[in-house]
Amino acid sequence: MTELIAALAENGVRPQRGGGFRRGDNYTTCPQCSHTRKKKTDPCLSVTLDDNGGAVWMCHHCGWSGNVAGFLYRRASQDDRKPIRRPEPPKETPRPDPFWAFFDRRSIDREVVEEMGIYRGEAYFPQAGQSKPCIVFPYVADGVLVNNKYRSAQKEFAQDKDAERTLYNYDQIADDMLIWVEGEMDVLACLTAGYRSVVTLPDGAPKDLKDEDDPRRETDKRFAAMTNCADRLERIQRVVIATDTDEPGNNLAEELARRLGKERCWRARWPAGCKDANEVLTKMGVDVLRRCIESAKPYPVKSLHTAETYRDDVMALYRGEIQQGLTTGFENLDRFMKLTGTGQLVILTGIPNHGKSEFLDQILVNYCRLHGWRVAYCSFENNPPRHIAKLIEKVVKKPFRQYDGVNVTPMTSDEVEMGMEWVEEHCLFLRAEEEAPTIDWILEKTKAAVLRYGIKALVIDPYNEIEHKRPDGMTETEYLSQLLGKARRFGENHGVDMIFVAHPTKLQKNGDGQEPVPDLYDISGGAHWNNKADIGFAVWRDKSNPNSTTLVKVHKVRNKDLGQVGTADFVYHRLTGTYTEA
Repeated sequence: MTELIAALAENGVRPQRGGGFRRGDNYTTCPQCSHTRKKKTDPCLSVTLDDNGGAVWMCHHCGWSGNVAGFLYRRASQDDRKPIRRPEPPKETPRPDPFWAFFDRRSIDREVVEEMGIYRGEAYFPQAGQSKPCIVFPYVADGVLVNNKYRSAQKEFAQDKDAERTLYNYDQIADDMLIWVEGEMDVLACLTAGYRSVVTLPDGAPKDLKDEDDPRRETDKRFAAMTNCADRLERIQRVVIATDTDEPGNNLAEELARRLGKERCWRARWPAGCKDANEVLTKMGVDVLRRCIESAKPYPVKSLHTAETYRDDVMALYRGEIQQGLTTGFENLDRFMKLTGTGQLVILTGIPNHGKSEFLDQILVNYCRLHGWRVAYCSFENNPPRHIAKLIEKVVKKPFRQYDGVNVTPMTSDEVEMGMEWVEEHCLFLRAEEEAPTIDWILEKTKAAVLRYGIKALVIDPYNEIEHKRPDGMTETEYLSQLLGKARRFGENHGVDMIFVAHPTKLQKNGDGQEPVPDLYDISGGAHWNNKADIGFAVWRDKSNPNSTTLVKVHKVRNKDLGQVGTADFVYHRLTGTYTEA
């Protein structure tokens, strides 16, 4: 129904503030005449949604009419694998005097309460172990009631069991600007102030979301509504983050900005003595609330700032409160390099068939295991089934299947299934089926992966398989600088380490007939591979000696707190595709 709602909006036909269109008959204001009438909120426009995804409308005042042809639609956000229960619409929506007193004390317009369908009900609260009278906030998506949230007088909260998670006020989202607050009362406050495109998550703010390496940051189910609404959120041009000013609110703001993309986010600040939108409305009025929203500042992105901007971070760094890198899972390698999942540009090179992709998979499996990461692969030299099999070997630490002439017990079918579940949880695969993707295509899909799954690393393997559309007159060196710069900015804005695997040019053999360990300057395209990299390393084997170890040579680490130039040796276990320290 999203397409239908958008098509109606193009004709100026929108549900009344806080409401939504449902299949069948609906009534709203007329874009042709309502603004000229004395009673501007009179719902004189009849809008009928049919079973084919179409709509017709007619104004009973001015006679304006029209229609939208039927769409074939299906909610892309719904997960067919999980049963979802839809609550029944209420038969009555009582609003007794104590109910109105609650909203009056908080300066919420009664018309807003009615339009949002809020009423007094009764629900079971697990934390209290009993049913209680409560306020009911209906959650509507595409005109359908999908969830209810309940608030008791003791400020206890509950929701319908197995209901679909969506954003509160989803149907009023507009492409040009979205205000994101923390709680239904703040949505109502902004609606009272005259805004329409305002939402909140149903499950509140994370209280302990502090560290980059906290696995709960990637697996927190409170962001399920963002996943379900990802297609709609991708179209938003500007997001004003107006969460609470306490620690959970700041945590929520940071995670929203990371998932939505900091480049399109602004941050609203509240006056002293007010922690949220509803308090501003109650204590200072509509005009001050609107000023706070309208004066929102661009969310900080890597650019030019005064030192004062970073005062708190500098002092936290001095006190050792900010972790400088996450372990690779290998003690001998941690001395030389660590990833952060915060936007580093990482370059890996190596002679073909020396195991660079295999070793990188091992490192990222370790990061997923140890730090709860999710990783997206844009891998051109591994088709997904074979790549998944290799990843499963690293997870289970057994051969994927029986190999001819090898007397080793392979993993069981149950172990394969367990490995599949692990890969499903931690890995995504970007595939352009018909043609080689461009860097813009890759970043667009990666942006969706950040929004939906909270990935922390992207692997492009190998770089030369990207479709390079170099403009006429631009040198390869200039083009490479521009591409790596674009990837770096994307990673910094979205909190994703960008990992490029790049082949070196043909190397001149040493006197012993071996090709030397390549460095970043050996990669085709020039010195920018070295200049742009935050971390650059190579994987190399002595091909003349089948019993030799794998050498990992770190050529560059920009931040001394994340490592230093050096080498580490590993034993490669061919049957399981795993590595251990030599």
